[in-house]
Amino acid sequence: MSKAMNPWAGLASYQDGDWRKFCGRGRESFDVAQLVDNNIFVTLYGKSGIGKTSLLNAGVFPRLRADGYLPVSIRLGIEAYDGSLQECILKKIRTAIDTAGTVTETDIVPMPLDETQENWLWCFFARNRFFDNSGQVLFPVLVFDQFEEVFRTRPQDTAVLLRQICFMMDRGHVLADTDSYRYDFNFRFLISIREDELYRLEDCIDENYLPEMKNCRYRLRGLSEKGALEVITVPGAPYIAPSDKDAIARTIINIARNKEDGTISSNILSLVCSRAYNEILFKGLDTIDFKLIEGMVAEDIFEKYYLEAVSGLPRKASAFIQEHLIDSSDRRNSVSEPDFFKAVPDGEVLIQDGPKKILQRVSVASGSNQTRIELVHDSFCEPIARIRKKHVNRRRIAIYSAFILTLLLVIAVSTSIIHTLKQKEWRMLESQSRSLAEIAIRLADEGDYIMAKRLAAAALPANLNNPKDRPYVLCAEVAFRKACSNNDVVLTGHTSFVSSVAISPDSKRIVSGAFDNTIRIWDMETGKHIGEPLTGHEGDIIVGVSSVAISPDGKRIVSGSSDCTIRIWELSIEDNLDYVRKNYPPLSEEEKRRYGL
Repeated sequence: MSKAMNPWAGLASYQDGDWRKFCGRGRESFDVAQLVDNNIFVTLYGKSGIGKTSLLNAGVFPRLRADGYLPVSIRLGIEAYDGSLQECILKKIRTAIDTAGTVTETDIVPMPLDETQENWLWCFFARNRFFDNSGQVLFPVLVFDQFEEVFRTRPQDTAVLLRQICFMMDRGHVLADTDSYRYDFNFRFLISIREDELYRLEDCIDENYLPEMKNCRYRLRGLSEKGALEVITVPGAPYIAPSDKDAIARTIINIARNKEDGTISSNILSLVCSRAYNEILFKGLDTIDFKLIEGMVAEDIFEKYYLEAVSGLPRKASAFIQEHLIDSSDRRNSVSEPDFFKAVPDGEVLIQDGPKKILQRVSVASGSNQTRIELVHDSFCEPIARIRKKHVNRRRIAIYSAFILTLLLVIAVSTSIIHTLKQKEWRMLESQSRSLAEIAIRLADEGDYIMAKRLAAAALPANLNNPKDRPYVLCAEVAFRKACSNNDVVLTGHTSFVSSVAISPDSKRIVSGAFDNTIRIWDMETGKHIGEPLTGHEGDIIVGVSSVAISPDGKRIVSGSSDCTIRIWELSIEDNLDYVRKNYPPLSEEEKRRYGL
């Protein structure tokens, strides 16, 4: 298939001269042209992206020309950057006349020197008559497209212009005492403005008391079913498979249908058709079939189109578009052209007509020659906001992940430092315990058993099986046992005949049983009993406990009595430690310093 011109404009507006491709708006084109023919001032309004510019260029302008009018399209927001609005209007009129015919100027009234005077435009048209090349009279129709732009940037100048137009609508003005000026002779005005910006026009009309400007308005609505069908099938007749035509048209219309109110979006309709045409060119197919269109049903056309458009841009450039060209309310926003190209150096491809066009140049700030950049349609706002939200969530996740990783790293480092410090402290305590043990052994050899026991007890942990306060050192236990092994002790305490004794395997304690039915545990070094006497046997007072023995591991005592019972008692070094720690005074500060504690 030859690469003919795409029969659909996609997101671009249909231009003056595209009337053969422009379909589906025949009734609207006729209605607006009739309003212009019958009224001096007409206001056309509708939602952004509904096709106002395309309607004027390819629908209304050809009809006006056929009726002897000369449409002059002006975007004051970006074309009046180097002078006044009035100067821009005159320049556009002269350019249009130079192309279409001639103008004859008369001195019927003098031109005011001040462009802001209320009768300035009136005087210009009173002094001029316009003709085409065949000598037929032309009626200029000044069409101010996207009028909201100049409202936003030059509100005071806009109010002056509207007052001048309203002055021209008054048929009571005269040129001389007897000659009335024929207002229906050589001018018309049409303002095209976004529906959500219409309040600006209303406010200006009310503030300047221009009620006549409210009389003739036309609201452009979404495409009808019939109009949508024409948009698809008339220009696409050579490229749509005849057998699939109905199914294709129905599917495309459903894609373009607004879910909220059921209206059909002309921009989405044109975009789907344009992309379908480009797809068959890319794949080398002859026609658009239903299978190709069906694949678009699940797609978000604007999201995919946007992602394809920015696919070659750096991440920072696409992020700039997402963050600055829609505001916090997910509506279109604009940025100055220098700021845009500073952030997006290759952004011109997104502005020029082509497969990547998603942006357009708009209003010029008052007193500046710098244009601004915005999205071509509001339909991009929702998918871009959705993409932005995903990126924000990913950044948040990345930030949270980085924070968690940093926190884990800090914890790991802190744990390592604490562990290292604990190890150093543990080694220091271990060294200290060995030193105390050596001193305790020396003191025991010198006969100072009491201090030897105290130092050895201080060198041992509180729990020998699970040391937590200080490490267990074998030499400290040896020192403690040695300090407890003295023989210069007389053990007293039983009130009756001692019938049996036993020594613990560690030689630290003596267990004795007596006829008084008690069992006592003694500290072999000091001769003092450890804890309270063990009672429980109830034998004959004359015989009582007749025998005791200690288990080989030193942990239990077994006793026999004349009451015909054998009892088992617990015995361990912990008991000994507890006894020493309870019955001997703790080390004083002076003693701690002396022994390096």
